[in-house]
Amino acid sequence: MAAEFEIACTCGAFRARVHDVVPETTNRLICYCESCQRAARELGRDDVLEEGGGTDYAQIAADQVEVLSGGENLACRRFTPRGPLRWYVTCCDTPVCNTMPSAAFPTAAFLRRAVGVPEEPIGPVIGQFFRREATARVPQVGLGRGWPAVLGRFMLIVWKARRRGAHRRNPFLGSDGRPVARVQG
Repeated sequence: MAAEFEIACTCGAFRARVHDVVPETTNRLICYCESCQRAARELGRDDVLEEGGGTDYAQIAADQVEVLSGGENLACRRFTPRGPLRWYVTCCDTPVCNTMPSAAFPTAAFLRRAVGVPEEPIGPVIGQFFRREATARVPQVGLGRGWPAVLGRFMLIVWKARRRGAHRRNPFLGSDGRPVARVQG
């Protein structure tokens, strides 16, 4: 059965509703890369990182997200020309999610600890990435297959979302496929 829940930034100015969430079409992963760690630290938000500097993400189709308030506070940064768009809100510097820079891949990977994504409707961690870049030794969790498991689920999310026309209903990329906020580099 599909779940619905709300997420919010630390101060509560940004709120969004996430709907039709089922574990089978959600990617839950933990990334330990230096870029994810840097994104949190530059916002002064080490508190959203897991043990070892990991970021616990819940990746879903972007059209499953409805911004309820605070959309004007959305800001975006990108560390590398080919890297993800890293969304946060300026009201309290809460990191919100990462998206692909193209509407062709209409997904959003929410930082669970930062915005309060509940665990039950998204399911268990299915993969970990860049464990060598962790700040401490971390146990392996998930399926242990990393990229193949997450990539397969990612492609399923994208395929189903595009069939629904999700690439035209993305709260982070406008109808023209461009980010709704200026990308800071």
